Formats: sequence, C-alpha cells, structure tokens
Amino acid sequence: MNQLPANAWWIILLFVFLIAGLPFGIWMSLRDQNMHTQINLLMKATNRMRRPWEKEDKKLKELSDRVADLKDNDMGQPPS
Repeated sequence: MNQLPANAWWIILLFVFLIAGLPFGIWMSLRDQNMHTQINLLMKATNRMRRPWEKEDKKLKELSDRVADLKDNDMGQPPS
C-alpha cells in the first residue's frame, strides 16, 4: 500500500475543512441576520447583474430627452 506524502495530507485536510466550513459559515451568517435582509441583498445583486448600467441608462435617457426638448424649442426661433 502506498503512503501519501505529508503535503497531500495537508491538502486533503484543507479540502475537508473548506467543505465543512462553507455550510457552517453560511448557516452562521443566516442565523445572525434577518432573513429578509438576506433576501433583499440577493435580489439587489441579481438585479444589478441583469442590468449593470441601469442607473447610468436612466441618466443618459433624461439627458437625451432634455437635449431633444432644447432642440425642439430652438427650431422655432431665428438665429441671432
């Protein structure tokens, strides 16, 4: 039977701690905080991933509308 080197045992041990520690960390964070807060954070993150430039798009749309209004107002007046 082949013996594993010491480095392999450390890697296996680290892997086991990660596998066991990840659910424990999630459970601790959910236990300490309100569930609605977690859901709201996940919803905000999901919306941000779907539309990463939503705020900027709204501002550019408003700017575009204002420029169009200015152009429409200037069309009826003769140049000075």
